[in-house]
Formats: sequence, C-alpha cells, structure tokens
Amino acid sequence: MADAPDIFAYIDYRRWLADLSSHLKESTRYFSHRWFAQAAGIANPSIYSQVVSGKRRLTPPLVEVFAKVLELSAKQNLFLHHLVEFTHARTALEKQEHYAVLRELGGSVHQTRLGPDAWDFYRHWWIPALRELVAQRGSFRDWKSLAGQLRPPISARQARQGVETLVRLGLLTQGEDGRWRQSTLALTSGDEVGVLAVRKHNAEMIRLGEESIERFPPASRHVSGITAGLSPAAFQVLVAEIEAFRERVVRLVTQDDAPGEVYQFNLQLFPLSSSEES
Repeated sequence: MADAPDIFAYIDYRRWLADLSSHLKESTRYFSHRWFAQAAGIANPSIYSQVVSGKRRLTPPLVEVFAKVLELSAKQNLFLHHLVEFTHARTALEKQEHYAVLRELGGSVHQTRLGPDAWDFYRHWWIPALRELVAQRGSFRDWKSLAGQLRPPISARQARQGVETLVRLGLLTQGEDGRWRQSTLALTSGDEVGVLAVRKHNAEMIRLGEESIERFPPASRHVSGITAGLSPAAFQVLVAEIEAFRERVVRLVTQDDAPGEVYQFNLQLFPLSSSEES
C-alpha cells in the first residue's frame, strides 16, 4: 500500500483504520467497507465502520482477519495487536507493557532538542505560546492583534520580540506565500538549556494554571487532582505511567493538523508529606 498511512505513527488504531479507509477509497477502485467484509468472509458488511466508530472492538482473531485482508507485514501485524491491547488494557501495568512494545516497534515521536541558546525560548511563557498560536493562525493582521489573542493578553512589543526570538532560534519560518509555519513539530528541552530556565517556565505555567480557574469557564478548561498515599515502588510506577502518557499526548498533538486554539497541559506529581518531622 504505497503512501498509505503509516501504522507506526499512530497511537489510536481506530484513527489509523479511518485514515487508511479514506486513503484506499481514494487510491483504489474496489475498496469499500462492503468489499472488505466480503474479502474477510464476514457476513456483517458494516464490520469495518463499526470498529472505527467504537461500536465494536477488535478481538485478537479479528485483528488477524484485518491484517490478512489489509495485507499487513508481520511487523505491522504485531504492532496492530499491541495497539489494540494497549487501547483496551484495564490496568496501568498492562498499558505500560504494551506501550513498551509499541515504542520498540515504531519508535518515539522525533523531538528536536533545544540547544544552549534556547534559554530565550523559556524566558517568558508567551514565547512557546506564540510559536503555537502563529502556526495555528498561519498569518495575522499586526502585532497588536496577535498579542490580543493570547490569554492573558500581552503587548504588541512583546509579540514582535517573541516572534523575532522564535525566528532567530529557527523554530518559526515564514514561507514565500506569507504563511508562518513551525520548522519542527515537537520540541524537548535538553540538559544544556539549564535547570533554572525550565524551572522558571514550569513555575509560570503553573501560575497560569491557577489563574485559569477564574479566567475560563469549566467548559473551556479541565482541572482535576488526586491526593493519594504511595509507596516508593508505586511512585516509580506512576512516574513511568505519566511519562508514557506524556509521550502519547505528544504523538496525538503531532498528528492533529486541524485548526484550533493553543492550550497548556500541565502534569504535576509532588509530595504533601515527609517521614521527617520538621
């Protein structure tokens, strides 16, 4: 299947099946969900669409049927099996086990590591936000209008300086058509950037998260928390689960090319007690 959606780039098997269906309908004369059911020897002509919509889940035998009709390689077949098991796993441990295999088979999303001069990227909260906003909009009328779209708003001067910083760092480019684009989709901070810069950035985002409770209605935000007792072993398991979830978020975001708004997503886990008395 030349130019077909790459299953190794997905973390949601239903989305992959949906994208693959669209691709095959455009690139072949014969493909349809009815044809698929006939080729699979399944009486239900809507089996494909039911799986995509979530009305029916893929069982291991059904995965084999799908893999055969879609002519998946052995590696793709194995990846699909674990992708399905990962989606339907009931415990964090099961999810971690399947996700570990998925990472090994498909690799992680490529993230560009920021260099030492990226201190300026973390200097103010609105610089990362501008990188996302400008790419989302593609173009803007003037610096004042761009600045006014952030929450809380910044000044036109800050907007101009922020975009200039992003261009200097090679994180934003403007094409010949005048539209702004990100030069790389995913970023990660390297050790070279410095702990203090990242700490300052995280502190600013936590502060904005606190303010968001009053700034936005509940329908426009999601704020929740859990207070729980954890053993050292359970803490390590939870940290691993958070890291796996964070990577899944990165993969989801890099696949999402529809227009929308800029969001900040914070993950926090910190102690509220100590075995040592003060």
